[in-house]
Amino acid sequence: MIYVSGGNQSNIYLYTSKSIKIYPLDKLQNTTSGANGLVYDKNLNLGYIVGGDFTDPTNSKGNLYKFKIKNNELQFIKTKQKPYGYKSAVTIISKDEVVTCGYSGVEYSKNGGKTWQTITNDSYNACTVTPNKKQIILVGNKGKIAKILL
Repeated sequence: MIYVSGGNQSNIYLYTSKSIKIYPLDKLQNTTSGANGLVYDKNLNLGYIVGGDFTDPTNSKGNLYKFKIKNNELQFIKTKQKPYGYKSAVTIISKDEVVTCGYSGVEYSKNGGKTWQTITNDSYNACTVTPNKKQIILVGNKGKIAKILL
């Protein structure tokens, strides 16, 4: 199992049958920064953590971490570009396709997070891909719901 804690001292917790391993994420600048969303696809051995600073929603610092697990250890994968601004959730569509959302909008990557394309600047708090991988469902404040057809 894998979990992430929020706040300016965010950590990833990797639970294996033999141990608990803690991986500190880069220390961010204030207490409103940190990790907010995590997704891990065991079949693809691929995960993403998103976050940022909700009081500075245009700042992309520390808003994306990509990883895989090898020999019960996390291995971080560098990405060339970060999505724009504060992000609160992320979902994996396929090995190369990922969607993230947050106060700063919704973005899509078709190359494993190397580059990002803005879908909308509308704010959403959570996103998930449907089991048939044909839609992304997004939810936001005040009951706002949207879907992206894939």
